[in-house]
Amino acid sequence: MLSASKVVFKSNAKNGLPDAINSSKTFSPIKKGNVNEVTSFIGGMAQLPCNVTAGMKDDSIRLILWFKDSLPGGPIYSVDSRNASLSLAKHFSTIESIGVRASFDLTTNPAYLILDPLREEDIGEYKCRVDFVEGRTLTTIVHLKIIVPPSNIVITDSNGHSVETWAGPYDESSTISFTCTSKGGAPLPSLIWFLNGKQLDQPYFTEESNKTVTSSLEIHNVSRDHLNSVLMCKATNELYPASINVSITLDINLKPLSIEMIPPRKPLIAGQSADIICESMYSRPPAVLTWLKNKKKLLDEREIITESGNKTTSVLNFVPSHEDNGLYLICKAENIRLKNSAIEDKLLLYVRFAPITSLVMENHQSLMVVTGDNIELHCQTKANPEVSEYSWSFQGKPIDHKISMKNAKINGSFLSINSVGKENSGSYKCSAKNEIGSGESDLNLKVNYLPVCEQNQKTTYGIGLRETVRILCVVDASPATNLTFHWTLNDTQLALNLKYPTNVEGLRSSLLFTPLNLYDYGYIQCWARNEIGSQQKPCIFQIVPAGRPSEPSKCTKTELNDVALKICCDPGYDGGLVQKFHLEVYKSEQLSANVISNVTTSETPPCFTLDNLTPSIHYIFNIYSSNLKGKSDKSFTLTGTKQTTKQLPLEKGTKNASQMSSSMVTIAFALLFLSSLLVLIILRRRSKTAKLLPKPEMDVNINLHLLN
Repeated sequence: MLSASKVVFKSNAKNGLPDAINSSKTFSPIKKGNVNEVTSFIGGMAQLPCNVTAGMKDDSIRLILWFKDSLPGGPIYSVDSRNASLSLAKHFSTIESIGVRASFDLTTNPAYLILDPLREEDIGEYKCRVDFVEGRTLTTIVHLKIIVPPSNIVITDSNGHSVETWAGPYDESSTISFTCTSKGGAPLPSLIWFLNGKQLDQPYFTEESNKTVTSSLEIHNVSRDHLNSVLMCKATNELYPASINVSITLDINLKPLSIEMIPPRKPLIAGQSADIICESMYSRPPAVLTWLKNKKKLLDEREIITESGNKTTSVLNFVPSHEDNGLYLICKAENIRLKNSAIEDKLLLYVRFAPITSLVMENHQSLMVVTGDNIELHCQTKANPEVSEYSWSFQGKPIDHKISMKNAKINGSFLSINSVGKENSGSYKCSAKNEIGSGESDLNLKVNYLPVCEQNQKTTYGIGLRETVRILCVVDASPATNLTFHWTLNDTQLALNLKYPTNVEGLRSSLLFTPLNLYDYGYIQCWARNEIGSQQKPCIFQIVPAGRPSEPSKCTKTELNDVALKICCDPGYDGGLVQKFHLEVYKSEQLSANVISNVTTSETPPCFTLDNLTPSIHYIFNIYSSNLKGKSDKSFTLTGTKQTTKQLPLEKGTKNASQMSSSMVTIAFALLFLSSLLVLIILRRRSKTAKLLPKPEMDVNINLHLLN
């Protein structure tokens, strides 16, 4: 009776391969013709039957020999009872690898060659030859099949790299592929894929070649459900006592699933910091949070990032400006390992700020403002909330309903000025206010105008025939650059520029004039021109024959203290030349007495300060003027004591003491007076506009030698 084989599998936890067999599954020998088929598991035990029944009664066994087809050259196992009884016969093996595992059991019929444990090289055909003492030799043929699980089973990725425990990480929404390879095994196994213990229904492909079985698997559109999933490849065969498998765990890169911005608790105010929070969920690895403003990445803001479980939090310390109002602040969450994984949330910024003002001029086509133009100043303002109040000032003084400019009108953020003049040039300032604060802006308005004569310049020049005088013409103009001047004499249009030397320096022009005859006396006109146009009224300079000046008038005394006083006078006609003023102080009633003090000044009007005077002393104060032509004909005299000085002008004809002594002076004066009358008669006949000329304050004196 043939007995069944029983084996046990013990699995290797690392790759699912058995290192020993432990199974209750048994295989009974099968008789196919004269061949006995025995099946068992590697590592298990196999009983190979051998017929030892003698054909003759009382016959005995002399020799039992076992042969293997793959090991030619002699028996692999022998039982020799030729020199002893069968029970005491010698058992031995000529093959060392078999001898230590083989034994022969003669207690049963048939007898069995027991191989334990089985090895893969034990597979093959065995022959058992039994020699009897008298009977014929018996031969039993046994074919041993050993069920061998795969020697190796491994999962590789799409790059052919072996995956042992963790696979990935792989990108969400991607397609991943694996290959399961089983090497060895008899018979060859089938490979089956399982995901989280459930056999996959999707197709996979298996190939067999050179004792190797491969199976390829593709997983499309990987999702977050695949994270930490266990993928198992199982090698199985109906003859195997148990399945053999290898497992890997999937790691998946996941896109962030959600993002939310949490606005600050208080309203945003320009220049004040506020914390804005952004939270992103379910990204693997944690999402990278990026802040953008108007689609540009914020680089200078302070950011705090925390990661907790599936949540990533970023706190932005944001300092808004007025320019941020109405823009979007964006928080973007992105898994940098995944393309197109970014999601974002945005916050419309409502920034409150004080007015930002800019004062500009509107509705004026030209950049140059000219007298007579109508202009409008606009206080352009950005503010949130809106401006509640506007105010205006000019040259630091407020412009409102109480204090206003005669040609200006205020309408909120607009200031209109009609027919601007020179007086409207200056600094304008507008101020705007809301509940956050105020802002202001200024504009310097320059009103351009035609040249006009400068006030308080010398307008009368006294000069002798063939003498030269420098006449200075000073104007005020805007623009004050690139001015041109031309000069005319009396009512003629003859340009003196062509005849006499001139010079221009900014707003000034000078003419070197030389009268050659009496017709060159009268008035000279100076005309200036700038970018705006020509001067409308010329500067007029009277040219008269030079003479001695007139005496000062209206002299008054002011006592400063007990010993000092001040005398001031009105100047007389200067004779057409620069004049000086003189004060002589006498200590008696007579002008012929010794002068105790002599003071000269060029100050106009003349003022003299005297000190170290003695109280109660009677003084005479004699004041006269002089120029290059000589002294004034008359003097102005004050007399009196220090405390009671009184004004006593000399009667007409009274002379200075130095002049009274000569009768020749009287004759010269009479001749000069007649000559002056003659010149005036000639000039009035030549000029129709002589009435416009300024009259000298005193008589004109002409030296006789100038008329010759």
